[in-house]
Amino acid sequence: MTIIYKQIQDQLNELNNTITQLDISQISQPLHYLHNATLGQHVRHILEMLQCLLNGYESGCIDYINRTRNLNLESNKTLVLETIQTIKISFIKPNKDLKIKITEMHSNIEEYIETNFERELLWQLDHIIHHLAMFKVGLIELNIPLENNFLGVAYSTMQYKKGH
Repeated sequence: MTIIYKQIQDQLNELNNTITQLDISQISQPLHYLHNATLGQHVRHILEMLQCLLNGYESGCIDYINRTRNLNLESNKTLVLETIQTIKISFIKPNKDLKIKITEMHSNIEEYIETNFERELLWQLDHIIHHLAMFKVGLIELNIPLENNFLGVAYSTMQYKKGH
């Protein structure tokens, strides 16, 4: 499973490097092409979902719906960078069976889906890339030059483009 760990590390490094270059006004500005979301909101979401998985690993049950939300991750660069570093050293764990708790919105009926840690890491990788793609749209809207044209691009897409 070393590939998935490396790819998540790479994506978190890209996020870290990009956040380092931005100022708080850029991170906090509502963006038209993101339906008035901010770059900070996307960062918070990425990090909270990873934290939720790590918390669920310990308890054996992941609850993405009722995860802890920390709005400070939207606007506190220091906290964001510290959180990225903490996650990077925390998510390398042995695989184990887990459950995902899902709740039906209107009735509050709960169900549990079986999964495992490695499967969730793969989902997290895709989730990070998806939000970094939206993050990239925000950077373009802010006229911020991209140092990495592959920010938010899936590994399969990069491999395909490399071969053509």
